[in-house]
Amino acid sequence: MVPFIAVLLAACILLVWKLHKTFSYWDGKGIPHVGLLQYAKDVCNMFARPFHEVYESGHKKYGRLYGTYQDTDPCLVVGEPDLLRLIYIKHFSSFADRNTPQESGNVVWDRMLNAIAGEEWKNMRSISTACFTSAKLRATVPRIARVGRRTADVYVELGRRNQTADVHDISLKSTLDAIVAIAFSIEIDSHKDPENAFRKHYYNIFSREVGWRVLMYFRMPKLFKLFHLLGMSLAPERYTENFVALMRTIIEDRIQNNVRMDDQLQVFLDAATNNKDGKARGMTMDEVISQSLLMLVGGSDTTAWTLTSVLHMLALNESSQEKLIEEIDRVIGKEAVSLEKLDSMPYLEAVISEALRLNRINPCHIRQCTAETTLNGIHFTPGMAVNIPINCIHRDPEFFEEPEVFKPERFLPENKDQIRAFTYAPFGLGPRNCIGKRQALLHLKILLVCIFQKVTLRRRVETVERVAFKSWTLLPQLASPIILQPVPR
Repeated sequence: MVPFIAVLLAACILLVWKLHKTFSYWDGKGIPHVGLLQYAKDVCNMFARPFHEVYESGHKKYGRLYGTYQDTDPCLVVGEPDLLRLIYIKHFSSFADRNTPQESGNVVWDRMLNAIAGEEWKNMRSISTACFTSAKLRATVPRIARVGRRTADVYVELGRRNQTADVHDISLKSTLDAIVAIAFSIEIDSHKDPENAFRKHYYNIFSREVGWRVLMYFRMPKLFKLFHLLGMSLAPERYTENFVALMRTIIEDRIQNNVRMDDQLQVFLDAATNNKDGKARGMTMDEVISQSLLMLVGGSDTTAWTLTSVLHMLALNESSQEKLIEEIDRVIGKEAVSLEKLDSMPYLEAVISEALRLNRINPCHIRQCTAETTLNGIHFTPGMAVNIPINCIHRDPEFFEEPEVFKPERFLPENKDQIRAFTYAPFGLGPRNCIGKRQALLHLKILLVCIFQKVTLRRRVETVERVAFKSWTLLPQLASPIILQPVPR
């Protein structure tokens, strides 16, 4: 009995010593930091509260620069523009990777552009860039416009019936329809057929059942690896396999019938063909499917939330909505949209930029140090996580006057120069910024023009002023719907 107690006591002492050693990394380094107990509380809050609130509370308590932890690794939270310039640009090679574990339990997730690193990332980024050339974007305009007109018709019909609109539900359906048309040249109408295969399989993958896994995958990668060893995958295997089967059917149909399309899938298939012929390091078929799913992930929910946010903000700020409608009527009128006309609509772009400042869907950019580096007197070691709380930076009163006020005029051409560099980054900055930024902005502009050509949107008694979000998710999910009243023009 005595030897057992001695061993148990020694194990407890060793555990306490190890915990103290691990979670005292920031002690004596001259940086405000989170201790073990506060970190444990933050981990609990990460699952119990909306994710962005954890960063907001840390920003208020510790300021723009503070130390914390990610699993057992030190993590520096950086909201200082001068340091961000070094991380994003000047010393990018030391912070090029993200800290995703690349062991999700399924090769489809592990080969996505956002999950890979080093030379693999460079090669895949180079291939994927071909999806977003000016010529490719121009070709998407009529496809997005068709979805935009259908979306406007949904709002018009609700207005004629004097019925309210669940704005986010409409946005989710419309943006998925648009990205499927852009990526795969397939026309779906999720408003009339909400059970279509793309929508069903896609939203099964990102159901609430998966939310906490995604949160752990990005925020606690070492713990996720442990769960992975115990048999857990990022998404239930049946959901991922359903999507994979759908994609294989589409791909096999193209190959067997020798069909070529002017879309993103064709870019990836061409790269896979090059790989097969040995002309260049291209893509495997698993990678083709991986990037196809990423196009949906990156182009659907994120764009839907931004569209919802813009519509909500404009309904709450009628003068801004009137200015936007005046610009639409003056530049486009009832005609079809074109790239040239969209490029001459500064207020439209300003409205989107301000909505992205206030309501960025991803509250934090993640980087990982890959080489020993010292910046502004702070020593970074390989494996150290760097978190950039972009929502907190966007709402910092030192950078944006009246930060909680919706004020599109900040982003008009005559005022843009007043925005301090590295304080506005909804799509990230540097070589690893969002590869689909231009497509997302084009997508939003077309949908907004189509909607406001046909309707105005008004608040109702049940319209919320401040949006509430669910817990257990990495990306924001609404706790209650955003209800607006469409009024046909």
